Amino acid sequence: MSKDQSSSTSSGKSQAKPGRLALILIDTIHDRITRLWGHAPRIVRHHPLFSLCMLATFLRLLGMAAAFNPEMWEFDEIASALLSGRGYSYHFLRPEWHPSAYMPPAYPVIIAAAFTVFGKGMTAYVALGLLNVAAGALGTIPILRLGEALYGRTAGWLAAALWALFPASVFMAARLHPIALYTPLSVWTVLMALTWFRADSRRLALRCAAAFGLLAGLMILFRAEYPLIVMLIVFWVLVAGRKQALRVRILASVIALTAVLVVSGGWTLRNYMVFNRLIPVAGSNGFNLWRGNNPDASGAGRNEWNNDGPTGCTTLDEELVKKLRRDHPSPDTGWELYVDDYLKGEALGFIKKHPGHTLKLAGKKLVMFWTTDWTHPLARLPVFWVPYLLLSPFFLLGFVHAIVKWRRSSVFVLIPLVVATLLAMVFFVLPRYRMTIDPFFFIFVGLGALWLVKIMRRWTD
Repeated sequence: MSKDQSSSTSSGKSQAKPGRLALILIDTIHDRITRLWGHAPRIVRHHPLFSLCMLATFLRLLGMAAAFNPEMWEFDEIASALLSGRGYSYHFLRPEWHPSAYMPPAYPVIIAAAFTVFGKGMTAYVALGLLNVAAGALGTIPILRLGEALYGRTAGWLAAALWALFPASVFMAARLHPIALYTPLSVWTVLMALTWFRADSRRLALRCAAAFGLLAGLMILFRAEYPLIVMLIVFWVLVAGRKQALRVRILASVIALTAVLVVSGGWTLRNYMVFNRLIPVAGSNGFNLWRGNNPDASGAGRNEWNNDGPTGCTTLDEELVKKLRRDHPSPDTGWELYVDDYLKGEALGFIKKHPGHTLKLAGKKLVMFWTTDWTHPLARLPVFWVPYLLLSPFFLLGFVHAIVKWRRSSVFVLIPLVVATLLAMVFFVLPRYRMTIDPFFFIFVGLGALWLVKIMRRWTD
């Protein structure tokens, strides 16, 4: 063997050593898990998904016991208004109550139902918290099925396990906020869309389309941006579907959209009758656009830090609020829309006048969205941002793998990720906006981890 060949061989061995050590560690962990699995109780070995759901339930109950917060912000107030006979009303930027479309209706209605059954008090709050626990625990099922259907059994199980154990996901149950309900619901919706897309019979396609429409309609009553996601999903099924004839895809799409209207159309009709304007879900888009695009905007839902810490949520100047009340003194059906239109005009004017600053702000929002929002007290806790930091490399690997090994069905998990990212760049960032896409994030993490192990094995071989 020549000197060059010898040095090349030794160099290759030294380069491969870290990879071999990592694989030895992975194999050791795998062997230990296999041994533990062999000694696990029979119910765990025979019903692993049930066991994972029970583990998720236990952890969420612990989180609820340790950090339960019964505050429900404007949702509580709107629910109380419903029960007091004021209808769906709120007091936006003024003390008087007025008809409202400020928030989507699903969660206030759920709260009102809990107050009706249990009375307004701790019993109702605990019942709502237990609903969060159940939704989070059952969320492991669609995450597993979606990851499994897209990228294989192991990727699905990794994603489901991450959802069951991830601190931010567990924390959802301790906060009485609709995110704990609509995040798992969004995965059920996407899973049904994928099933519809892959249906190999007319009957199955039509049934799945109807089920997708019902779930999507319910999601719309939780999230104002979901009509956009629905349209993108239906468009992709029409354009990229190959297992069904075009006429079947068209018929199924009509059925899906009809089901969406059956569930959410009543709310849109109510808004039109009350406000004499088409408001599909919520009438606060102008306010939210202004929060992320004004001279003092930080990119987050809060202002920048000052010397004493965060300055709090971005709010309107007191003098401006007084001016708005003078210009529109009556707390009638036009008040909310008047303020929203005014703020939308201010935000669009700022964007047109400062395009360079707006682009920089959008870039800052992008970074904050995919790292953490340092202006938010909860997002600054290591238990929140460290797990994201550790999983991000695997997510990037999984994302790249999904693009390189392209398949049409990957679009169904890419749509929520891309829409959430673009909306954050246009509007503003809050930690919960990122948390809503965690299940899809976990699916790519699982895919990335599997791809990394495969690369390492090839490298060491």
